[in-house]
Amino acid sequence: MTSILKTDKIEGVTASGTVAMPAGHVIQTQRSTITSQVSTDSTSYADTGNSVTITPKFSSSMMFIMMLGGRITYGTSTAGQLSVQLHVDGVNTAQFVDTLQQGSNNVAYGFTLCQSFFHSPNTTSAVVYKTVFKSNGTNVSYNTTGVPISLIVQEIAQ
Repeated sequence: MTSILKTDKIEGVTASGTVAMPAGHVIQTQRSTITSQVSTDSTSYADTGNSVTITPKFSSSMMFIMMLGGRITYGTSTAGQLSVQLHVDGVNTAQFVDTLQQGSNNVAYGFTLCQSFFHSPNTTSAVVYKTVFKSNGTNVSYNTTGVPISLIVQEIAQ
């Protein structure tokens, strides 16, 4: 005999949002996507426009952060270097640095951004994840032509 449980909502006995989920279960997902090109020639970090605020349901949760999409290019005839940082509540948590080499006939090469990180916020208060970037003085672009750049944060039960 097969049993079927149908429900529209699962809620804790004493309070909403307190149901213990199995380890590895995705509790919630938040996403920010930019669809316009952002450029800088600054050697100081500039905001990319990607920012996610998430309030963990459980202080024991792990956050899985993904930076996906777009292309990163530069627009000068010299080699460019790009540094992208992931900030958590304004503090650098992870950094990705790459040097882009100039191609023949003054064609700029780029790469597709695809990075992932884990973070343990140890809180049930709102946490802000955002990306910032800078160059080594050459004009560097977060180029979203045809491919938006997304910052995705998932809360994972532990």
